[in-house]
Amino acid sequence: MNDTDIEICYLSASDTLKKYKEKKLSPVEVLSAVIKRIETVNPKINAFNYLDFDKSIELAKESEKKFSNNNDVLPLEGLPLAIKDEVNIKGQPNRNGCLLLKNNIAQKTDIDVETIVNSGAILHGRTTNPEFSLTSFCHSKLNGVTRNPWNLDMTPGGSSGGSAAALASGCAMLTTGSDIGGSIRIPAGACGVVGYKPPHGRNAQSYPFNHDPYCVTGPLARTVVDTAMMQNIMCGPNQKDITSLRPKKTLPLNYENIKNWKIAYSMNLGFFEIDKLTSGWQPSDLIIIAARPGMGKTALATNIAFNAASKLQDSGRKSSIAFFSLEMSSEQLSTRILSEQSRIKSNDIR
Repeated sequence: MNDTDIEICYLSASDTLKKYKEKKLSPVEVLSAVIKRIETVNPKINAFNYLDFDKSIELAKESEKKFSNNNDVLPLEGLPLAIKDEVNIKGQPNRNGCLLLKNNIAQKTDIDVETIVNSGAILHGRTTNPEFSLTSFCHSKLNGVTRNPWNLDMTPGGSSGGSAAALASGCAMLTTGSDIGGSIRIPAGACGVVGYKPPHGRNAQSYPFNHDPYCVTGPLARTVVDTAMMQNIMCGPNQKDITSLRPKKTLPLNYENIKNWKIAYSMNLGFFEIDKLTSGWQPSDLIIIAARPGMGKTALATNIAFNAASKLQDSGRKSSIAFFSLEMSSEQLSTRILSEQSRIKSNDIR
């Protein structure tokens, strides 16, 4: 591969779409570079267990014509996008990392990925996962070992390890994952990419997984904007999923610069003095309060966050709160914040 090919492989999805529209780059050029990259690095990292280059090239040519004619261009048109090998796409293998399913060909497309399949993206491959996606590493008897592109002796995390490894190695511009206890977030952190676990119900899912309040399908990408862009395609109500939420809620694609913000992060709430943590902070400080199961009641963590915001305001400072808890659903958190808002003097609660 030459330097130009590698640069293409590591373009963001949003920049690639812009270049398509400006006719500075074509889907065929991008896919050709990605195929070269896969042929170079996949034997080392083992991020894919299924590839369909012939059909992908045909789809890239169709996308190229659409951009040339400015005709019927879809939201993710011409972007190489890899799907985690745990959902059905009609006519493709769906093995779930299991030897018993090595010859399984999907007879239908799951609603988890319906919007992605119809988004114009080029689904050039399926990414690896451990058997039935039930662990935080990424190897199985069927797929072998998937490795971290940054260090081949390390795991890319799991269970969406193949998806994260594909992104980090420049073998895809967008990928899908799923998450119950970290299966998007762990690989994203291990591979240095962006992963988003949406609230339950935001992205429609097939039965019976839609009835697990912790189980979601979500996007991975190399930038926050690309991840939000993909999430906006994936989200929305679906009549086939009674747990899907209405109305459709999209994420913004432009974000405030957080340069010079400071973060207070406590892994064992109840053992640290907030006064000590916040001494010397500047205006527009951000307080991130994180709670883990077994480390005190969520209500205690919430009170600590609000008390810190009040103390910052008392000293003439603006404060923001970002609260994360594995013990509290987004709906519960929203209710809690609304009930406590009258006690808060801070200008911004996030």
